[in-house]
Amino acid sequence: MSVVAGSPSVFGVGGEEGHGDRRFVGWVLAIAAGGLAIRVVYILAFRVRQLPLPFYDSLIFHLGANDLAHGRGFVDAFTGQPSAAHPPLYLLWLGAASFVSPGHSATPTTHMLWSSVLGVGTIVLCGLIGREIAGRRVGLIAAAVAALYPNLWVNDGLLMSEPMAMLCVAGVLYTTYRFVHHPSGWRIAAVGVLCGLAALTRSELVLTVPLVLAAVALTARRAPWSRRVRWLLIGGIVSVLVMAPWVAFNLSRFDKPVYLSAQLGGTVVAANCPSTYYGRYIGFKDYRCQATAAEQAARTRPGFDRLSAADRDAALGTIGNRYVRDHLTRLPVVVAARWGRILGIYRPFQEVDAEHRDFELERWAGFLLTASFWVAAALSIVGVVGLHRRRERVWPLLAFPVIVLASVALTFGQTRYRAPAEVSLVLLAAVGIDVLWRWYRNEPAVEAELGAPAPADEPALVS
Repeated sequence: MSVVAGSPSVFGVGGEEGHGDRRFVGWVLAIAAGGLAIRVVYILAFRVRQLPLPFYDSLIFHLGANDLAHGRGFVDAFTGQPSAAHPPLYLLWLGAASFVSPGHSATPTTHMLWSSVLGVGTIVLCGLIGREIAGRRVGLIAAAVAALYPNLWVNDGLLMSEPMAMLCVAGVLYTTYRFVHHPSGWRIAAVGVLCGLAALTRSELVLTVPLVLAAVALTARRAPWSRRVRWLLIGGIVSVLVMAPWVAFNLSRFDKPVYLSAQLGGTVVAANCPSTYYGRYIGFKDYRCQATAAEQAARTRPGFDRLSAADRDAALGTIGNRYVRDHLTRLPVVVAARWGRILGIYRPFQEVDAEHRDFELERWAGFLLTASFWVAAALSIVGVVGLHRRRERVWPLLAFPVIVLASVALTFGQTRYRAPAEVSLVLLAAVGIDVLWRWYRNEPAVEAELGAPAPADEPALVS
């Protein structure tokens, strides 16, 4: 850890290092408890009013978790056919709550409350990452922002995979910065584990392997290239081993290759159609297009309804991809609109109306998501400057917004698709708050000491 991360003077209290660490952990746990209270109140006061669940991913996760607990495996909740509509990690988490519930069937409220526990883990990790990159005070600010930031706690009550994704992202960032400051084979292996788990939550997070793991392994300071390549191989192999059981399972049960998930075709066709290219939903989604494409596929392909979920998804993807090829000249405008939506600068409140109408997200929550993102984004710009002045690596934090922009360019702009970048925003905003506070109090800027080089004779998997 850097000198800043362990300095009592930066924390603002005296005493020995161990005492300061104990106080820090105590405060982070207290903040996490407060964050859990916010999430529980939101669920019990607002989300339970929206039951029964709408026909959407939340219902699929809820029913799928109960099916899993009953021993039916990963199946479509409505047809009983094998399904890989989503990567497995969030379903496994919900399935644990189902398994210990009466009759192995949890209620939607139970699943929401169990999902909020993931948010508590994210709060704690944000505190630890903040301390790792900029000291204890920033760690406490980061934990507090994570507890209060609506784009974290609203997602925790929606019964979708975003809470697990944000927890995994936080885990990737924590292990990454531990490796950056003290490189070793064991630490890059830990990064590989978390990258693999992240990909098992949201498919696009497989990009953490090249954009985060490979980037930090190959740019490790004061390490020879032979060791950097060895670290890359260790981390890459470990991440593949984590993903391999799910990928092998999918390859064994579907006629066509399915790796992490089999829902891209439906997403592509909902994002590439007249209303999302030329109509009022430019850059957004229109599930009526998905229904129209399904009708078209049923007319042109006999037995479409009897196909496996993976084959039906592939057929829809063919229709969507054909539309893209036929309207390539329009694609740059559409991608720009998708990015504008995810950045909250193009028709930011249209989604509020759509999500309220179709999926019963409270209007006030939708407006709060947008407004709080604007504030966090502004503070994050200050945070990037602050970390640069501390000589801290910024790229691991910026990699997740890049991943979001890349995935949105291929799909559509939707607030919850921004979830993998929200942890980075929380951490950069916390640094930004600290920078502004130091400027207001006329405190000197603090620079982090670069991580110590690994011993020249370090074995591949020895710290």
